[in-house]
Amino acid sequence: MGTQFLNSKLIKTELMKHYRFDLGYPYVATECIKYSDVNACNDKVLVEIEVKCSLQDLKAEFKTAGNKHNKHFVVYCNPSVRPYAIIPNYYYIAVPEELKQHAVDIVKQINTNYGVLVCKKYRCSPSGYTIVCAKKARKLHGKTPDNRTKSIIAKRITSELITLRQKYLR
Repeated sequence: MGTQFLNSKLIKTELMKHYRFDLGYPYVATECIKYSDVNACNDKVLVEIEVKCSLQDLKAEFKTAGNKHNKHFVVYCNPSVRPYAIIPNYYYIAVPEELKQHAVDIVKQINTNYGVLVCKKYRCSPSGYTIVCAKKARKLHGKTPDNRTKSIIAKRITSELITLRQKYLR
């Protein structure tokens, strides 16, 4: 299977499994805080992950969202700018294996604190895929997630579960 079969839904599912089961994060959801593709949270950190499945999509993330990536720094250093903003402790871009080097190169240019996760083939996994870290993210700040953040993610998890159950019952 090539990149064309690694769509964002598959990568998001692998990321959720990785953070929930491999890393033990109790809160993992998609399309949650600031419409991040995946958020993972425990008592110590909040992780934000954006999934990019094509080189065009990867490049567009940083061209059209230049201010988006500055906000992690600006808002944390200046909480009065957006006092209720939820800023992740770690930020990752997740890509198929074929985009690994492109993603690492782009992230190094945009923000060296960002990391890169790769969804790659792994025959020992029931799904045939696994998540590996190509570039470890550095901490953007040291604040721990508050109860409001955890509540937002928990509500989203419940919504996702209800939606899946409704689809199953049809």
